[in-house]
Amino acid sequence: MVIDYQILADDKDITAKIKAALVSLTITDTTGDHADGLSLHLADYTDSLKFPESSAKLNVHLGYKDNLHDFGFFFVDTMSYRYPPSVLSLNANSVPFAASNTYKAMQTQQTRSFDNITLASLVDIIAKEHGLESSVIPGLGKIQIEHIDQTDEGNIGFLYRVVRQHGCTLKPTHTKLVVLDEKGKNAKDEDILTLTLDLKQISQLSYSSKKEAKFRSVNAKYHDVDSAETKKVTVGSGQPEFALSWTYENEAAAKAAANRELKGYALDIDSLNITTIGNPDIIAGAPIIIKGLREDIPQDWYVKTATHSLSKQGYQTSAQLTLKQLNE
Repeated sequence: MVIDYQILADDKDITAKIKAALVSLTITDTTGDHADGLSLHLADYTDSLKFPESSAKLNVHLGYKDNLHDFGFFFVDTMSYRYPPSVLSLNANSVPFAASNTYKAMQTQQTRSFDNITLASLVDIIAKEHGLESSVIPGLGKIQIEHIDQTDEGNIGFLYRVVRQHGCTLKPTHTKLVVLDEKGKNAKDEDILTLTLDLKQISQLSYSSKKEAKFRSVNAKYHDVDSAETKKVTVGSGQPEFALSWTYENEAAAKAAANRELKGYALDIDSLNITTIGNPDIIAGAPIIIKGLREDIPQDWYVKTATHSLSKQGYQTSAQLTLKQLNE
């Protein structure tokens, strides 16, 4: 297979220029509400390359001849130059927080309240205020929020907070506010196809398992409407205990949030890191099975972070894996 890639800058194909100067290209694809990242290092011994415009939009496809994976859009936010040798470097993120007027406006603090509203409606209201689209997985969109206050918060920070409280993930793009569910689902609420790798395809593998979770119990506060008091609910048992900082709208929401947090700590007991020949199908959130793995190591995993690296040495993919589910 022939390694190949394509890069568009503001819809203009610059692949030929990049290929003539490429030192390395790295794409970091991650779950959670972290922005995905792109890093480019280019040799410029004749000073013929120019710094791109700040916030230039790069669309990157990577993979193999006639089979390129679209890794989406990245917006340049940092540029640097080093001599000797003459190397131009740039970093870009999947969300234009620094340069976009839209996302700058979303950081302006506001104070207001929302009552008896679904999560989908809340996200849609804020998206429309900034000329964006909203995309919320249907099951999550039905989550009912009895009351929530936005107090001296920007809209983007407020949404991050609300979405985290309900165990979801906010993944903004340059055109949409996307709310995702647990790992293994894409923005259309479709299952991401399970990848199967043979142990022989993996050049490096490391597994670790802690004796116990970082926290054995989690507590969360909630507002009791009947008594007008702030109360606490605890899931799990024993020390150490972790306290969630938010105050939830009711006991059910607080308990659900505490359960999700405790499950996350339990899943992180086991971790698996792998490196393999470049594989563009290894993406964040994808379920993955490794054939030939020792029987005393858990067998079902999700990709937490995938890093795709291209250089003169070739194309390789490294992935941090987290457990798909707890062993019963």
